[in-house]
Amino acid sequence: MKLLNIIIIFFLGFSCTVILPQELNDKIIARVGNKNIMESEFLERFELNPQIGLQTKGNNYSVKLKFLYTLIAEKLWALEAENEGLDRNTAVQTAVRNIEKMFVRDALYHQVIKNKIQISKKELETGLMKNSYKLKLNFLFSKSKNEIYDLYKLLQTGFPFESILISREEYSEQLKPIEVSYGQMLEPVEDSIYKLKVGGYTRPLLTPDGWYIFKLDEKIKQIFGSEKDRMDAVNQVKKVIKHNKEKKLYDKFYINFFNKRKVNVNSHLFKSLAKKINHYLKIKKRSSNSSHSELLHLEVQDILNIEKAFGTDSLNMNFVLFKKRPIILKQFIRDLIFNDFSTEKVNLETVTEKLNKKIQKYIENELLAREGYKRGLNLLPSVKREIQMWKDNYLAQALKAQMIDTVKITGSELKNYYNEKYHSEKTPTQVKIVEILTYNLETAEKVLSEIKSGKDIHKLAAKYSKLKWAKKNKGELGWIPATAYGKIGRIASKMGIGKIYGPLKTEKGYAIFKLIDKKKEKINPPSKSFAEIKNSLRNELAQQKLYKRFIKRTVKFAKQNRISINYDLLKKIKLTNINSFAIRYMGFGGKITGVPILAPFYDWVNVLKSGNQILP
Repeated sequence: MKLLNIIIIFFLGFSCTVILPQELNDKIIARVGNKNIMESEFLERFELNPQIGLQTKGNNYSVKLKFLYTLIAEKLWALEAENEGLDRNTAVQTAVRNIEKMFVRDALYHQVIKNKIQISKKELETGLMKNSYKLKLNFLFSKSKNEIYDLYKLLQTGFPFESILISREEYSEQLKPIEVSYGQMLEPVEDSIYKLKVGGYTRPLLTPDGWYIFKLDEKIKQIFGSEKDRMDAVNQVKKVIKHNKEKKLYDKFYINFFNKRKVNVNSHLFKSLAKKINHYLKIKKRSSNSSHSELLHLEVQDILNIEKAFGTDSLNMNFVLFKKRPIILKQFIRDLIFNDFSTEKVNLETVTEKLNKKIQKYIENELLAREGYKRGLNLLPSVKREIQMWKDNYLAQALKAQMIDTVKITGSELKNYYNEKYHSEKTPTQVKIVEILTYNLETAEKVLSEIKSGKDIHKLAAKYSKLKWAKKNKGELGWIPATAYGKIGRIASKMGIGKIYGPLKTEKGYAIFKLIDKKKEKINPPSKSFAEIKNSLRNELAQQKLYKRFIKRTVKFAKQNRISINYDLLKKIKLTNINSFAIRYMGFGGKITGVPILAPFYDWVNVLKSGNQILP
């Protein structure tokens, strides 16, 4: 209970950034118009994007080529989006601005904290000495300073530790002494317990939970027999020392940087915004009939509705009152899209409190980003590369999103599709999947972790999916035509039974799904009337139309832009056969997927080639 909190703090505190190694001599693997796909981007995005056919991933040339085609398509759509002026679109600019500030803050974190971490020979030797022992401990705990010092005085009179412990509540947690390894506890606590002799006890130690007195019951020598074991031990010790130094540097920088800095907000607009957020959350709660224990999230449409509820004059008023470049209300509301706002309780007091904390964090992040810009960190090549990669992805998504609402299905088209499909008595490939749709990356990462640990995906769907029917049906969709479920359907149709894919970014969140059964395309006698299935057919036909339009436009963009591929370099690139997904934890907070997630999209190449348009 209490001790667990201070034992696991190392593992939950500062997460390291997931970055694949980049060669100094980064080579161009493909040119798409005026955009280059570098070897480093290909490697990073291939390794951190979920792939179909894990067992053949590795160095299979066709898998690499298909993924490169998918990347090329993204760049083509980004180029066209720029040509159409979408880079000036407010939504795109908001997305790019938020991701850019995140990378600038991350660069600042590396400059003022991570890059300053150095380990001396003495520190390493001390760490290795501590790491060579495991300790078995008992402890006394109290939230009261007076009580813990009374216990300490009692111990100093010679009263047995065990006699005190056995009469206390915390005894139930330690019927046997608790085993602790180096790096599992807070550094001040660790320094004290590793100085103990067997049978000795510490002075009262203050932790975030309260006060502790530890007694050393046993000291167990660890044997590192092989060279690998010894090197692993050295690396582990370095990791612990770096973590401790990182925390100290962070605390020092945080106090110095934010000392005496004060930024106010427009109190009238704050109260009005809190009321409107509360209003829309109440609407969501009523419509979903959710319990008090269920988190309610403000989704994109909710935030846009809140924005519309304000007049133009209010939206253009200064909200966050920085002395230079204050932030208007409209910008803050739009930025909420990238800063998840969620709550279990829906009342004005709770919403006001959460909004206040959200604004405090927003101001901190803005001050840190401005410091990064002041230092020119946005101009670092590594930062510019990351921002451009994400910007291309956002632009491509934005242009495709514009096409979704343009797909119209006429009555005659729908009837002809029904006649064509059922007169030919042909049933498309059908898939049966278990789907978990989550609001955010953090939940998606947790789901994947639990799947890897062996937990049943049906139970996880009932627990984590944001969809009501999914909770009820444990994520099972039943049999659905692969052509009627967009990207998920297309991907599932190419998967092997029992395989898992995800997370896949969708309009509603992040999807993780498992193919549990599949039926190949087959001939069937007509079984349903037009009236019975026209709605599902409309959706199926719309998805087919949209996908064909995506292919057609990609081919058009490819003809308009010169594309060249370094096939020799592609063949030489060595990849793992590990199907990976990573969340990147950024310096000073914030997280994103390790790379922009891409659904496989390479069918356009065959269409291009069939028109005698061969890639150079």
